[in-house]
Amino acid sequence: MTQNLKDFPEDILEPLGVVALSPDRFISSLLAADVGLVCKAVRDQRLSLTKPSHTVKTLLATLESLGLEETTKTLRMYQDGL
Repeated sequence: MTQNLKDFPEDILEPLGVVALSPDRFISSLLAADVGLVCKAVRDQRLSLTKPSHTVKTLLATLESLGLEETTKTLRMYQDGL
């Protein structure tokens, strides 16, 4: 997993059986595999943040600002459980 995908070309990684994923794509794949478990992990993480604490809205805004656009889009559908 890397935000720096340009330095990990697919033609070099493929023969090695390695795939480079962006954080957004990686977390989105985890959400697709088990949305309930990921939402619980996000909720637990949010609740552990105390200085400062985060509302669901501020956490999602932070994740989106970090480039986790698809992840945030999916999490917004489940925000009542976050």
